[in-house]
Amino acid sequence: RYSGFSSDYRYTIRECRIYENWCYFKIIHFLVTEQGWEIDNPEELTKQIDNSLIKKKGSQHKIKCTLKHSNSNESDIILNAYYEHKINTNQLSEEPLEPDYHFEFEINGRKHNIYADAKYKNYLEMETHYKSEFTSNIRDVAINKYINRFATTENEANASFIIHPDINPMYTFFGGLLSELEKEKYQSFEPPEHKFGAFVLLPSQNLYLKVFFKMIMEYHLGLYRYCWNCGETDNIQKRKISLKSNRYKYHFHCGNCGDFWVKTHCGESSGKHKLIKHMTNYHFERKENKGNWYVQCPECKS
Repeated sequence: RYSGFSSDYRYTIRECRIYENWCYFKIIHFLVTEQGWEIDNPEELTKQIDNSLIKKKGSQHKIKCTLKHSNSNESDIILNAYYEHKINTNQLSEEPLEPDYHFEFEINGRKHNIYADAKYKNYLEMETHYKSEFTSNIRDVAINKYINRFATTENEANASFIIHPDINPMYTFFGGLLSELEKEKYQSFEPPEHKFGAFVLLPSQNLYLKVFFKMIMEYHLGLYRYCWNCGETDNIQKRKISLKSNRYKYHFHCGNCGDFWVKTHCGESSGKHKLIKHMTNYHFERKENKGNWYVQCPECKS
């Protein structure tokens, strides 16, 4: 019930819609309170939220929150976080797509696009009747809808993910490694390179939201010299360590929150692909070997 007018407006809202709204504002709250982003358009954002609450049928109700992350060494990072706005695909005859969330990063004049859809589903409970629900959400939405249909356009996706409330670990996947069976299920035969996946988000479970944004900022945007545990950009200690064959890795330690991470590369001599390792990884962990610090390369599997 919304009683901001002379006559009362009564409406019902589905649980999935509540979850979609909550996820968006939870993400904005997380970015501001835990990663040090600042909202750049607070007054405009407030008006957009008010309008979205009283929208009439068929009206536009998109929300755009512009955030800024400042540091003393480089230009500001700008993030336009959209909720339900229309985006053109690579097919002129197609209707525009409307992802639940579009995170548009602007860094040194370049734009990078991350997409996500919220699915209010208990995948484990649905397995009895809909055995492929989780698979189809990743394949048909994250991959086919946003990665494939935005390909070769200005809105091309760096990554596309599903956000859901199912706490079972089998439904949190950051696109680090695919088995042969998963390649068949997702119809994706290229190395995943953290381009698609899914993670749980609940009021009681936001660890993987942090892991998701670390993956975006470090792996996709290359900003691994900053601490995306707390947002610190200046008080970071870096230690260069020599490896075999004149190779190096780097240990980073945040002087603000104490977080620690390692930037290195895989052992594939022809590849040397970038790896960033944490206590909780988005890379696929080879725990049967020696624990969190042994991960598998998302590009060449070494």
